[in-house]
This record gives sequence, C-alpha cells and structure tokens, in this order.
Amino acid sequence: MVRFKANARLAAFSMVFCLLLVSISVEAEAAAIQVFEEEKRIEIEGEISTELDRYADTLGGAMEYIAVSRGGKEYESIIVLGCEPVEIYNALIKLGVEKGTPATFDENDEVIMPTGAPVRLFMKWKNKSGKTINMRPEDMIYNINAKKRMQYVDWPFVGSVMGYFDPESDDEVLQASISRNVISLHHGDQSVILQNPMKAGSAAKMPYRLRSGILKERIKQKKSQGASEAEIERLNKELASLPKAGTKVKFIIDADNSPGQIHVFISGKVQGVGFRDFTMRNARKLGLKGFVKNLKDGRVELVAEGPKFDLGKLVTKIRRGPRTAKVDGVRIENGSFSGKYKKFKVVY
Repeated sequence: MVRFKANARLAAFSMVFCLLLVSISVEAEAAAIQVFEEEKRIEIEGEISTELDRYADTLGGAMEYIAVSRGGKEYESIIVLGCEPVEIYNALIKLGVEKGTPATFDENDEVIMPTGAPVRLFMKWKNKSGKTINMRPEDMIYNINAKKRMQYVDWPFVGSVMGYFDPESDDEVLQASISRNVISLHHGDQSVILQNPMKAGSAAKMPYRLRSGILKERIKQKKSQGASEAEIERLNKELASLPKAGTKVKFIIDADNSPGQIHVFISGKVQGVGFRDFTMRNARKLGLKGFVKNLKDGRVELVAEGPKFDLGKLVTKIRRGPRTAKVDGVRIENGSFSGKYKKFKVVY
C-alpha cells in the first residue's frame, strides 16, 4: 500500500513536471514572434544561417532568400526564423497590410512584377562586447553586377499562394507552410510571403552574394597584392561589422507606412550647387509635399510630408545630393503629418 501511494505520488509529480515543460515550451514558441499593433511592427527571433556559410564554396556564395523558417532552403538564406510562415502571414493581415500577388511570367517569359503593400526589414544583434547593432538585411548582401551592397528596398507583401494541401492533415494551407520559404530575392518562388521588388530578381543568373564572403575574398586578394596594412584593416573592420553564422538576431518587419513629416537640415557644400532643385525633383517624383530653402548660415532646410517609406527614400537621396554638392551632415527631426502643404516647392 505504501509502495502504491509512493508510485502514485511519483506519477502525479511526473505529470505535473511534464505539463510544466510543455507550458514552458509553448510560451517559448509563442515568444518567437511578437506583433505590435500600434506601431505596426512584427519582431521575430532568428539566427544567421549556418547552412549558408557551410555551403558557400559549393554554391559560389550565391543566395536566393533573405529569410526562411526552419526546414526551408537554409543553405541559400541569410536568416532562419524561429516561427512558422503562416504566423508571419497572419501577423501582416492583422496589421492591415494589403496582400498582393507574387511575380509571374507572361507567355513571352517576361516578368510580371510582384505586387502588395510595402514593408521594410531590419535586424538587431549583439556583438562580442554586448553592444546592440541595428542594420538591414540588405547590408548582408553584395550585388556582383552593380559591384556594391544591395540597395535598400521596400518589400511587397505578396502573400504566398493558397490551394496547397498538407500531406498529413489534408487541410488547405499556404504554399509557404510547405516550402518553409518566407522572403525571396528571386521571382521564381511563388510560395513566399515577401518578394524582391527589383528586376534583378528575375535575372537568369542571380547577382546576389553573401557580402561577408566577398569581403573575405577581397582581403585575401589584397594581401597577395601587398596592399597596405591600413587597407587590410579597413576591410577587416567592415567584415567584423557583419554578424557571423549562428548569431542570434531579432528580425523586424516594419509595416508603418502612414503619413509623416520630416524636418531636415543639410550642411556642407550645399548652396549654389543645385541642391534645392535636386531635392524638389526627387520629392515631387515621390509624391511628397513641403518645401526646401537656403539658410543664411550656409545650410539647406527642408520640410517634407507623405508616406514614411517615401520620406526615407528622399533622405537617402539628399544624403548623396547632386554630383556638384558635398554633404557633410544631415540632421533629421521627425514630426506629425499636418497636411497643410499643397505641393513641394523651392522657397526663395
């Protein structure tokens, strides 16, 4: 009788312990993706793919995906996400992001570009000293045709494709749930949830390579050419700024493209070089409204209103400026959308 009671207590304890483990597991899994409705932002736990680094020599450093879920094409992706593709799809729908369609090809094999409301991608990780580094996934990619880092883009929510059936449950599911691929650089995969909006995505030979791999090759080449220590150190510093394979990251999808305002002050050689006209042309091309003017202290001031993603594009343009200018500094103040400007103009 005593032995029976002891066994019963042990069984009860084991059951409680197992339930506790399940509860912890579910909570941990649930925390892999978080949706911030007010900020229109999604945060996902992930890591830099170890498979991409492992197969770099075999694939020549080629890459086709920004992100996949575990079990997707990890050997061709930068990031492996800790959640299910359908969770990302549902989160975007919950935030009110308008779904479009993946890229397709017409009868002449010409690409029909992907559609859908745009989102922006970011990632955070900690370096060896524990400092949080903020960057965009495009910083990890090198375009061998353009011979520079991949430009920042707004990724359309193409929404994958329904009509596929889970072989185990026979339920209709998103194709992304089967392929496990989430964000593609190329246009050949219609199963993904976000897709590259640039024409390079339909190239016969993908131009995208892992930037760290390109830097390693460049360092090796420079050493063999007897480059200066300063040049080698600069390249090593650039390489060290990128997260290594296996690094834990927080992957962020920013869907807040609501109207906003920026108040910007630009310093440097920015007067008498066509900077105001350059700014006005680019602002109007983006459909923004506001003004730009010269200040007595030699700076240029501008106020622009419109969708936040387009404001970001304007900032990218003015950081470079026209060829005749030399931009030394850009100070940005974010404000609330007023709607009082009818067009973008130069104020004299």
